[in-house]
Amino acid sequence: MPALFNNSHSGSTPMSINEPIDIVYTWVDGKNPVFRQEQCHCLTEHPGRPSEITSPKLFHDNQELRFSLRSMETFAPWVRKVFLVTNGQPPPSWIRKDHPKLNLVTHRDIFPDPDCLPTFNSNAIELNLHRIKGLSRRFLYFNDDVFLGRPITPRDFLTSSGGQVFHVDDIPLHQDPERGPVHDRAYAYTLKIACTYGSCDRNTRLPSHSPQLYDRRLLDRLENRFRIHFDEGRSHRLRHPRDLVIRLLYVAQLLESEEPISRHQIRELPWHSKDYRFIMLKSGVLPIRDLIALRTEMPKFFCINNDLNGTLVDRITLKLVRYTLQRMFPRPSTFEAKPATRYPALA
Repeated sequence: MPALFNNSHSGSTPMSINEPIDIVYTWVDGKNPVFRQEQCHCLTEHPGRPSEITSPKLFHDNQELRFSLRSMETFAPWVRKVFLVTNGQPPPSWIRKDHPKLNLVTHRDIFPDPDCLPTFNSNAIELNLHRIKGLSRRFLYFNDDVFLGRPITPRDFLTSSGGQVFHVDDIPLHQDPERGPVHDRAYAYTLKIACTYGSCDRNTRLPSHSPQLYDRRLLDRLENRFRIHFDEGRSHRLRHPRDLVIRLLYVAQLLESEEPISRHQIRELPWHSKDYRFIMLKSGVLPIRDLIALRTEMPKFFCINNDLNGTLVDRITLKLVRYTLQRMFPRPSTFEAKPATRYPALA
């Protein structure tokens, strides 16, 4: 089978640092009454699913989006537009819906089959981001728990020859699609699918929890080539071992193309480095040292991932996170309809 992105067919032209680049965010408020009702109904249809894919922590809103937007506006003012993808619920009350750069998008706008909705699976949602109308050809994808700590430019994501830079974690990728946590099995399944359709490096690392650059034309080609797997992944309303993880498929397939590999670069980002920090909030543990390190080091990219269970210590942890982000990004962005209180109250 021919390579997916070869020079003669794909039109995968070198990227320019001057072309417009948009940002896509995904967001949900897990406390929204309609969301909770739909989620409960979904769980009754899928009994016995592991708690790791049904936990409220996957959908908790600690106002990360507010501070991520502040960091983006401060350190990436060159971004053209911001697309906020929601499940159809109203956006955060503090957001300025008439902002000239802001575009609100619902799952119904981008899922080709409405019968797949509602969905509570981020992997399924991410399979549709390239279908957003009006989105720039190349775009950055942010989860709302991803932040910038220093200025970035398109050169952080483009090579001098116009290829892409992929930021990957420094930990081995799970290899067994039959055993392990659901998300790890999905990674292994995706890599297996990628390797089935062509040569690929089974040592491919998982893209880091940092902004990832995508090319819509290449995503279209991925969808055409893996259509059966795209359709199956979209149908999984909860996380599933057979999820197609687009960020992993994209990297694995692009690097196996016939294009000169020198056009693309893999940059490993250790979890605790000057350019990248990944903080996993663990239940019952106050991450004071990690939060202090964020403020003192201001890494270029960082992610604060929620693995809390709702104990008293966990609630204190969330307040500490909000306090830290407020101190790091005290100035409201233009996306905020009204200034926040000094340290926004915990919802």
